[in-house]
Amino acid sequence: MISLMILDGKTEELKALEGIFRSLVAKNSDEMLERILFQNGKKLMESLGKIDLVHMAVMDVTLKDGVEAAQQVRRSQPSSEIMIVADMSVSPMQYMTPAIRAASLLLRPFSGEQLRTVCGDFFENCQKELFGEKAERNFLVENSDGKTMLPYSSIFYFEAREKKIFVRTKTAEYGIYDTIDRLQQDLPEEFVRCHRGFVINTTMIEKVKLSENLIYMKSDILVPLSRSYKSSIKELLHGKDSD
Repeated sequence: MISLMILDGKTEELKALEGIFRSLVAKNSDEMLERILFQNGKKLMESLGKIDLVHMAVMDVTLKDGVEAAQQVRRSQPSSEIMIVADMSVSPMQYMTPAIRAASLLLRPFSGEQLRTVCGDFFENCQKELFGEKAERNFLVENSDGKTMLPYSSIFYFEAREKKIFVRTKTAEYGIYDTIDRLQQDLPEEFVRCHRGFVINTTMIEKVKLSENLIYMKSDILVPLSRSYKSSIKELLHGKDSD
């Protein structure tokens, strides 16, 4: 599954962008395309907490809240690739910034050929990020629902239950067949064991309550901490919030 978010205030342009990316995914990938469409920056920002994963985002910064919306997408989706849609009414100093970290720019007015070229180059770069030389930054979920690339930065933990492994992100779970012991061998160093059935992403930890045997993670997610892993977690979090 490839997730695409588009914010564009022009209805026909929004439809054109959606159609081009749908065609690009169909021609160049076996994945399904999930489309998340907005014409209002405020509504997009209100919905971000409910959106689990965005691989590609196309952001119209000429809208009233467009620049702020792009910044919030970057904060909530640090691994997302962002393409900016702009015109001469907006200074590049507002959107070509580290707070947005755009990978591509579509500048109005543009022709149909220019639109296809910019979108094609942007999609090719996204493919390299997801499946190419930088694929090690992502975890591939492959099950009966298809394949989904999850950036490691979006994963809270892996949980073993019901003879499966469940990968937890902010708003979703993905089930795969594997074992927690084998899986742990292939994970980046920020993933550590905290329980017989849990491997957590330590970058997501807010605080640890040793007295409660609980790890408090971002987005109000709780993970159990077993006695046998207390000392290693405490050492790992030396100087951080724990008791």
